[in-house]
Amino acid sequence: MKESKTNKAVEQEVGMDKMIGQDIDLLEYILVILRNKYHILILSITVATIAFVISTLLPVIYSAQVQLAIIKPEKLGGIDTSERRAPEILTLVERGFLSSIIYENQYDRVHAKMKSKVFIQYFIQKNSLLPHIFSKDWDAKKKQWINGFKPDILQAIRIFKEKNNWTHVDSETQLINVGINWNDPKKAAQLANAFADDFNDFMRLQEIEKTNKIEHYLMGELNKTKIIEMRKSIYRLMEAQLVIKMLANSKKQHAVEILDPAVPPIEKSSPAKKKITLLTLIGTMLLSISFLIGRVIFMKIRGAIEGYENEITEKGIGTHNQLDELISKK
Repeated sequence: MKESKTNKAVEQEVGMDKMIGQDIDLLEYILVILRNKYHILILSITVATIAFVISTLLPVIYSAQVQLAIIKPEKLGGIDTSERRAPEILTLVERGFLSSIIYENQYDRVHAKMKSKVFIQYFIQKNSLLPHIFSKDWDAKKKQWINGFKPDILQAIRIFKEKNNWTHVDSETQLINVGINWNDPKKAAQLANAFADDFNDFMRLQEIEKTNKIEHYLMGELNKTKIIEMRKSIYRLMEAQLVIKMLANSKKQHAVEILDPAVPPIEKSSPAKKKITLLTLIGTMLLSISFLIGRVIFMKIRGAIEGYENEITEKGIGTHNQLDELISKK
């Protein structure tokens, strides 16, 4: 009995190995593909044509970009603390005000401010981009919102950053490429250049606002104290803030320098009709071939399983007949 069970187990393993380890006939797959080549070709051309038609219905987008370099703020306080006349008379407060103006991560700070919600909101409002962002709710003829629509500025910022604006920083050179996607090539280039100019204005206004607050604070401290040395120290600090304000007002390119201004693009960036059509054609052909090969493999596996089940059934019937003969003889 043990031997019969062992033999049955061995036969099952051999049968499964035969089922799984069938030789792959490459010629059979090639013949299947050749027999269905016209079906594959017609299906691929049909799907590619549909993709081409759909791509023609998509809105045309042009992309313009401007290359920028971050200006390193050197000695914004006028003169470095170590190069001032009689630097030993500077108080600890003065040194703190004058030496903490330039940050070690200045490039990261400038890039973060360029992508910040505060600046994007400033740019959208300055260039009146809300009617374009929410074009479905804007009546261009009457120049008013439809049905009293009230645009959400936070939603406008998100849509603008996702669809209309992108930035890329070169890790080696630290140069920044700023791009604007728009449905008009001239407007795209205009907005890309305006993005750089408006960012300089934005940073300049922030710098001036900051110095005004410091000046206001120093003026209040000056009126409070009667100590001559303290008053001299405060005057020197106010002088440094005045220099900062003068530099901010005198330089047009305050935070970033425009290295390569944007020009109206000749070709549209999307939709890429040829690329979409070609990729759809190739993809459909590969999927059709994969389907045919998979179907052949499935049929072979199914046939092997059925053959194996029939073989096991026949062997089982033969074994039962032999047992019945032995019992009848006894």
